[in-house]
Amino acid sequence: MTAATTIVDDGDEIQVTAEIESLDQLFEAPDFDPFSEQPRTSAVVDDIIAHLRSRHMRNQPAVSLTLLLPTGEELEDAVASASAALRRFAALKTAETQKEIEITRFEGRARLPWGIVVAVMVIVLVALAAVLLPESLDPLLVAFSPVVSVIIWVAIWNPAEALLYENWMLRRQKAAYIILGQAQVSVKAQ
Repeated sequence: MTAATTIVDDGDEIQVTAEIESLDQLFEAPDFDPFSEQPRTSAVVDDIIAHLRSRHMRNQPAVSLTLLLPTGEELEDAVASASAALRRFAALKTAETQKEIEITRFEGRARLPWGIVVAVMVIVLVALAAVLLPESLDPLLVAFSPVVSVIIWVAIWNPAEALLYENWMLRRQKAAYIILGQAQVSVKAQ
């Protein structure tokens, strides 16, 4: 079986060559047929995005995409059609990802006050217990301190994770779609 998408990454430039049966395979993978030697099992854009997300994107690479269509297809119109469709797709995915970033940020900010309230309440209860309980029960407070730490950690972790870590993946995904939208497309006969 031959590879349907070949990606050559030179650091500053990524050259993608994709053998497709129709322009639809740019965005949709064909149904898998285990009885044939079909080379394509994923959409071209999925292959490109997966590659972009697995590399550094600090310096945005230039992407050139060469589509190899079967002989007999209209090649002249295919470049304009594929370029426009790729830009629309990238713009849509960029906007969707930006919306996800905003939702995640909002949810993290909305959960953080409740996490802080729970953490403060637990600390106040432990402080009150330390003051009100007799000294003979101090070992009980010491034994209970890991549970208190876990309760505070659980209360704060979810909003902190949403604010600090979940957006990293989404920002990388957004950057990959922006790079994809700037790809230079060419079409050749197979």
